[in-house]
Amino acid sequence: MSQILNDLLNSYKNSGKPALDRRVLACWLIFRPASWLPTTAFIATGWSANAVTLLAASLLPIIWGLLLSGDWNLAKAGYVLFFCFTLLDYVDGNIARYRKTNSVFGKTLDGFVDQLASATYIFVACGNIRLHAHLLPAEFEAIAGAWSTFMIACSAYTDMRIKAFALEAGTSSSGSKPKAAQKSWKNLAEQFQENLAALSPVALLVLGLLELPSFYTVGYFLFFALIYPPRIALKLWRSRKDLSVPRSS
Repeated sequence: MSQILNDLLNSYKNSGKPALDRRVLACWLIFRPASWLPTTAFIATGWSANAVTLLAASLLPIIWGLLLSGDWNLAKAGYVLFFCFTLLDYVDGNIARYRKTNSVFGKTLDGFVDQLASATYIFVACGNIRLHAHLLPAEFEAIAGAWSTFMIACSAYTDMRIKAFALEAGTSSSGSKPKAAQKSWKNLAEQFQENLAALSPVALLVLGLLELPSFYTVGYFLFFALIYPPRIALKLWRSRKDLSVPRSS
């Protein structure tokens, strides 16, 4: 086990992940360190990265059911299980790097499961209503959860379409900032957004265990309502020149 762990850490250090992880404190300080021992156990028992992704996906219906139970103890189990689900998202990447089995299929599967997980905002909001723990009127609480999920889906769809059209047009546009602007205030704003989004499972766990899950729903609704629409618009604006080419028939 110790040899697996050493090889695992070396495969991570020799990849480009550490630089990316440092941008996101929840990843760098919480999820990545917490993922090493579970990853070691999964590797030792022969699990593949895709198998771990499917395991994580299988947890989602259980999590959603617990959140909708209307019982505090079961709901708290759901909050804990969602944190574990997020941890598995790091585990499957660790395994793929360790075994050098990164693939387009694996990344697609992982991205699909991540998008499914965004529906959790709806289930948290509806669970708050069943627990009689909602800050907003019930209808607005449900809308807040649905809006958060909708904004995540819109952002992911925008990224996907920009990349697809950029590939078709033969450009490298992704709606991201030019390298020269990487230390600008815009980059700091994007880094802030990444950090706040990555903290979502931690915030749900802490506020849920404190029986304050509605603060999570309302807080992240404000985050997605205020930040994501201009973020999507900015991606489209940055891509306009690269993608302003005739489409092939």
